[in-house]
Amino acid sequence: METAKGYSKQTSGYEENYDAALRYFKQAGNAGFPSGYWNAAVMYEEGSGLMRSNLAAIELYFKAGLGYLGLNEREKALSSLEAIYRIDKNHELAKQLESQLKKAAVK
Repeated sequence: METAKGYSKQTSGYEENYDAALRYFKQAGNAGFPSGYWNAAVMYEEGSGLMRSNLAAIELYFKAGLGYLGLNEREKALSSLEAIYRIDKNHELAKQLESQLKKAAVK
């Protein structure tokens, strides 16, 4: 995963550092950048550098979707919902995000 590479002065190049990538992605999400949550969700869904966790992926896709809605980025919020559907269409967070998308469409 290209986005999970970090600079390492010792190797004078790039070294994969999934722990740092995950931490920075989550920090970006917490700072109002939903793509950070999205990227962290992908790491959990694919098991990139960490144990695969569908539950963690769903929770992070949900946070990303809400964040995208807050930024009026409906298409990206829809992509978050589709990502949750891909994992578990019947998950409660899928229903909640779908409801929020419907409310945003009415506005």
